[in-house]
Amino acid sequence: MKRTSTLLIFFLSSSVLFTSCGLFSSNDGEIETLRSEVALLTEDVVGLKADVAALSLSPAPAETTTTTTTTSEAPSDSVVTPPEDLENETVDEEAVLLATYEWGPSDEAVILQEVLGISADGWYGGGTRSAHVAELEARGLSTENVPSPPPTTTTTTEEPTESTTTTSTTTTTTEAE
Repeated sequence: MKRTSTLLIFFLSSSVLFTSCGLFSSNDGEIETLRSEVALLTEDVVGLKADVAALSLSPAPAETTTTTTTTSEAPSDSVVTPPEDLENETVDEEAVLLATYEWGPSDEAVILQEVLGISADGWYGGGTRSAHVAELEARGLSTENVPSPPPTTTTTTEEPTESTTTTSTTTTTTEAE
């Protein structure tokens, strides 16, 4: 009898404990909410997998062909445009060095500065010009297309000269006779 009562007490206390923890209760609303969230997440994962697969099958970049025409006319103000993907293509350093540049900022100046091995800030200025001329001379190439520095204007102001005016006073005295 003692054993039966012990089992009965254990069963009742376990029932009370499980009921208070909510293990015997079911909430159908919560279960359905969780199921719909899992379905949405599954759809998102499938969509992401499709995106990854599409990106991995993207076509290879198209090849770029550059045509150079040489004329005996005087050089124009045109600028050689290097290919956009420089990491995968070799740069024709001589063409970059011989191109015509304008003073100031440009994308072409960045390429020239990279070829020259100087800080590539994209501004063709005095430092870039000096390095450009030095590299052209070192390679025995013409410096004809190197732009001249822009003219500088200096304004001189003359200080006004001081003028002094001296006034003299003459007093004439006449004596009466």
